[in-house]
Amino acid sequence: MFPGGGATARDGGEVTPAPDNLVNRDFTAERPNEKWLTDITEIKAGDGKVYLSPMIDCYDGMVVAHTAGTSPNAELANTMLDRAAATLRPGERPVVHSDRGCHYRWPGWLERMGRYGLVRSTGAKGCSPDNAAAEGFFGRMKARVRASPGIGRNAPARRSSTSPVNTSTGTTMRGSNSRWAGKVR
Repeated sequence: MFPGGGATARDGGEVTPAPDNLVNRDFTAERPNEKWLTDITEIKAGDGKVYLSPMIDCYDGMVVAHTAGTSPNAELANTMLDRAAATLRPGERPVVHSDRGCHYRWPGWLERMGRYGLVRSTGAKGCSPDNAAAEGFFGRMKARVRASPGIGRNAPARRSSTSPVNTSTGTTMRGSNSRWAGKVR
């Protein structure tokens, strides 16, 4: 590491040590708030780009919390984690699985994970199947956006609301126990 905290070629570009892959491509859960997935995606809009950061519950595929903004920065990821943690009942400590993006290895993210008692999990570096359920969520969401009139490339970039949304039904309620993703091989 450089004194300022940057990664070097010797450490493979890694900023902090990566936690184990506790999910191991098993994107199912027996109960709500047992296993969560997160990632950040870019959405092109008519006047720029919007970045979406959701927390997805593996139990039912529902978005527990999300943030959207015009920059994929630490504030976007950290605020989403704060909102997701605020939905937990006492004693709930989900595994939070992500890719190895810097958003999930910055000091603010690590401090919040510890404060909320959440368990970190990441996939292998450069292995998108290790976070396939989050990638699939983004693919389905973007396909739906492209098919909707007045949404997508020609729509203005705006901040979104914070209510959980089921992308398959458009509802804002949790509670379905359908198996939405299954194990990916």
